[in-house]
This record gives sequence, C-alpha cells and structure tokens, in this order.
Amino acid sequence: MKRRTFFKSSLLTLAGASVGCSVLQGNSTKFSVSQTGHKIEVFSDKIKEQFNIIFSADIHIAVDENLQPPFDDFAKRMHKYGARNADTIIKFSKVAKEKNSKAIFLAGDIINYPSKGNIEIVADAFKKSSVPIYYVAGNHDWHFEGVEGSDNEQRAKWLPILKPLYKTQNQLVDAVVINGVKFILLDDSTYDILPEQLSLFERLLREDNLPKIVVCHIPFYAKGRDVGFGLGNPEWGAKKDPLYKIERRQQWSEKQSPFAMQLHSMLFSDPNIMGVLAGHIHRQSADYIDGKFQFVAPYGGNNFRGKNECLEISFSPA
Repeated sequence: MKRRTFFKSSLLTLAGASVGCSVLQGNSTKFSVSQTGHKIEVFSDKIKEQFNIIFSADIHIAVDENLQPPFDDFAKRMHKYGARNADTIIKFSKVAKEKNSKAIFLAGDIINYPSKGNIEIVADAFKKSSVPIYYVAGNHDWHFEGVEGSDNEQRAKWLPILKPLYKTQNQLVDAVVINGVKFILLDDSTYDILPEQLSLFERLLREDNLPKIVVCHIPFYAKGRDVGFGLGNPEWGAKKDPLYKIERRQQWSEKQSPFAMQLHSMLFSDPNIMGVLAGHIHRQSADYIDGKFQFVAPYGGNNFRGKNECLEISFSPA
C-alpha cells in the first residue's frame, strides 16, 4: 500500500491505510507522522531517543453478575455487552513487553459501569503489567444507567471509586513525561470541559516547550465528522443526542460550554502539541486538523465486534 503525504491544508480521513503528514510552524515543535494500519511513527527534532507506546480504548469490561438492587437494574443493559474478563488488558501488556514499550495508554470506557468487581479486575490487571498503564476515564466508566443527576454530578460521584486505576494524581487533567514527550491526559468524558480543567490544561501547555500529545476519550471536532467527534463541535447539542433515552441519562445541553470551545482552540493553535489520541467511536480513524494529527483507536474489546486491537506508536528523532 502506498504512503501518501498530506500538507498543511489537508485533512486525513483514511483509517487503516498508509498516510503521512508534516508540520513546520516556525519556532514550534517540528514533526512528521506516518501511519500504516495500526502502526504510527512520529518523528521530531525534539525527540532525542526512540521509544514506543501502546494505545487503546473501549475495552468495555463487565464482570459483575450479582449486583444488588437497584444497581442490577442500572447495569443490566451495558452488562449484556461487556467482556467477561480482563484478557484484552493482559494481551496488550504482553504486546507492550515484547516491543519494549515505555507505556500503555488507555483512553476510557475500559469498564461498562463502576462496580466493585469491574474496578478490581482491571486494577489487578494493571498491577500485573510490567509496563506502566496510564488511564483516563470514558463516559461509561463512571456511569450507571438510570441514576439521577447530570453527567458532571455522576462523574464527580464515581471518580473517587475509580482512583485505583490511575497513575496520575489529578483524574481530570494531568501529564506524564516519557523520553522528553509530554502526554497530557484529559478527561473530556462528559463532552465538556470544566473551567478548572481549562486552567490546568493551559498551565501544562505553558510551563515548558516539550512536544506534547493529548490523550482523551472523546475525539475533538473535525470537519466532516459527526457529533461523536464532540469536543468543541459547534453542531453538538440536545438536538443531536439520539441515545439519552437508551442510556437513561440527562439529555445533552443545548450547546457546549465556552470552556470546551476555548480548549479546542487552544489545543489546535499551540505550537508544541503534535496531536491527539482518542477513543469513543469504536472505529479507527485519522484526521489532520490545523497542523495536528488526531488518531482514534480501533475498538479495543473482545466482545461483539471487538478484535482486541490497539495502536502501536513509535517516537523517533527526526
């Protein structure tokens, strides 16, 4: 399959094929990126030593069989679609060890609801991995369907219970530096951003000139994509929310907060952000937005249409 190169005005919309792009932005982080199937290579003059990571999302584990009322009702729909073990995480850990990966990043919806059994089986798999696993929550990780309250209220309630899955301190936005590349883990799982997240995100951008990657669950708005690419999407809102009755949650608001729109603008104008790694939509995709890449992971689960797929991403000196 031929490799194709896209320049600044281009948009990558091809997943699973060979693609590439180059970015030159004056004093910014200069980089190039190529993709062949599930393998992605990033090159930059700011990267001094080659390393690689494994990236996945949407494993959707559901192991609890005997939840007590009313949680048995809250979990019943998503339990049907859940993987009954943590084999996918174990598989990715083995792949990462074989490839001498520096880290595994999991971008949300690792479990289908925040029950004790789901959290324990994932936490145990994380502990057994010889490669560090960095996790950020997705919209199902903290959601019991039918529980009253807004998404922000549910997330605030259940995030403390998910704490055993985190290596970072701040569950809403934090960062880890690997071989001189800063990975910013951003919780955008409510399709929105809190003002304190925006403030901390900006601080993480401004405190150094390291090349940066944003890891999150919900992909960012890209022209030509649907509202699943929701953060900063001007079309997102209550009229485009077909699933709220099925998921038994509050309907989306009429539009996103200005904080989400500001973060989208901030991210895609920052001179040192190379791109975004996201999940949520259960299919692999690639976009090129204002000089940044956005790669969405393939479906990571082994239930229904899942194939235990992940992205292998290498970072090398230019």
